Amino acid sequence: MENNVVKAVKNDPSWILFLGACPALAASAGVKTALGMGIAVLVLMVLSTLVLSALRKCIPACAKIPATALVAAFLAAAVQMLMGAFLPKVAQTVPAYIAVLAVDLLVFAAGDNAADSKLGSALGYSVKCAVCFIVVVVITAVIREALGAGEFFGMEIPFLAEYNIPVLAKAPGAFFVLAIVAAIAKNVKAPEQKNGFAPKAAAGK
Repeated sequence: MENNVVKAVKNDPSWILFLGACPALAASAGVKTALGMGIAVLVLMVLSTLVLSALRKCIPACAKIPATALVAAFLAAAVQMLMGAFLPKVAQTVPAYIAVLAVDLLVFAAGDNAADSKLGSALGYSVKCAVCFIVVVVITAVIREALGAGEFFGMEIPFLAEYNIPVLAKAPGAFFVLAIVAAIAKNVKAPEQKNGFAPKAAAGK
């Protein structure tokens, strides 16, 4: 049975923003860093889902949380080393926050779901959450880098360089922009939800 965190994310995807807020805030100062962190989250969530799905029958209910923590910590260290080898510039900008992914609630929700669900369902859930996280953190980074620093991918935008808002490139700006993105995501719902209609139940159910 899925836990309350997994149910909350499925019913309201904007929860992904809050579960992954720590790495999102850390990595959203620039688009390059955001993409690197997004890739790290995707790889970590997929790998942890595969490992925990393979071990789910061997893990007793009382050991599910410790097992999830151990797998996440091991894989976070592995991802950090891989990024250091293949993406050294990105790894240098957010070294501590890659390690923090080991205890990030977004990764824990995916791991907990993997321990309770079949591989196909758990993997789909993890990929969906990771892709949503990447989209959100990249959008936040684009806004902060363009309007806060007058740049995009490290290249100067002449007009915005003269009329930027420096606070957006700093820590308070991360909270401000992420809050706006979260508010927009909260209100982007399926048409049937907006109109107050629920999908029809399948015949025979």
